Amino acid sequence: MKLACLILPVLVIWMNSLPLHAGAVIASDNAISVGEVTEDGESIMLKMEYGRVKYNRSQLLWYTTDPRVVNVISAAAAASREEAWGPTRLLLLETIAREPTNRALAEKMLDKLSKRLAPAPAVVEHPVANAEPAASTDEPAEDVITRLVADELVVFSGGDFTDIAKNSFTPRKYYAIYTSAHWCPPCRGFTPKLVKFYTTMQESHGQLFDVIFCSRDKTGGEMATYMDEFKMPWPAIRYNKRFMLKQYAANAIPCLVIVDGQGEILAHSYPEDGPRIGASAVLEKLRELLDAEK
Repeated sequence: MKLACLILPVLVIWMNSLPLHAGAVIASDNAISVGEVTEDGESIMLKMEYGRVKYNRSQLLWYTTDPRVVNVISAAAAASREEAWGPTRLLLLETIAREPTNRALAEKMLDKLSKRLAPAPAVVEHPVANAEPAASTDEPAEDVITRLVADELVVFSGGDFTDIAKNSFTPRKYYAIYTSAHWCPPCRGFTPKLVKFYTTMQESHGQLFDVIFCSRDKTGGEMATYMDEFKMPWPAIRYNKRFMLKQYAANAIPCLVIVDGQGEILAHSYPEDGPRIGASAVLEKLRELLDAEK
C-alpha cells in the first residue's frame, strides 16, 4: 500500500512532464484532428474538445507541432510552410467544410495552390487555323459532404449494420446532420418526429435531401439499439468514425444542422451568433427549403 502511494504521485508528475504542444495530424484514413499534442516515443496523444485520440506515428500521413497551429486553417498554413502540398490541400478542403469564418481565405489559398501545382501548358508551335474551340472542362463544384463521408456510411437493417457502397451514395442539395444518442431523453422525443418527416418528404423530395446520423451513444451496440428501436431509415457515420463531422455538432444534443453540398451551414440548433433554436425549428427550416423547390 505504501509503495502504491509512492508510485502514484511519481506517475502523475511524469505524465504531466511530457511535452505538450498545439498540433495537427492527418491520419492514414485522411481524418484530420487539431488539438493539444503529447509526444511519447512512437505514440502521439491528441487532446481535443470531445476527448483524446492516441496514434502511432506509423498511422499518420502528416503531423506538425507548429506552435502557430490553433485551427485547421493555421494547420494548412503550417503544411504550406513545410511544402507538404498534399496535406495542405486536404487541410484547406477541411477548412472550407468546417470553418465558415475562414472559408474565403481557404478558397483563396486553395486556388493559389492549384495554380502552383498545375502542369505547365504544352507549347503549340503550329496552331491549326480555324480549329474548333475546345470543349468546356468546367465541372460542378465538388460536393464536400460526399467527399467527407462517402467511405464511412452505414445503414441499420435486418439487425445489423451494412456498409453503403461509396458509388451508391448520391450527392444531395441539402443534408440534415443529426447528432443524437439513445441515452438522451430529448433525443428520443425528437427522433420520431424526424423519422416521420424523413419518410414523408422522401416521397416527394428524395433527390434533394438526406439525413446523416452521427451517434453520441456510449457503444456501437447502443447505437444499433437506437437505430433499430426508432427504425431510422437514413445513413449513419460508422461508430468508430462518429466524430468525423464534429465541426457541425454542438456541446449539447439533440443537434440538427442543415448544410448544403459545399458544407455551408443553413440552419443550426445551436447557432454561433445567437441563442439555441432547437432541432424542431431547424426541421421546419428544412421543410421551407424543400417546399421552395417545388
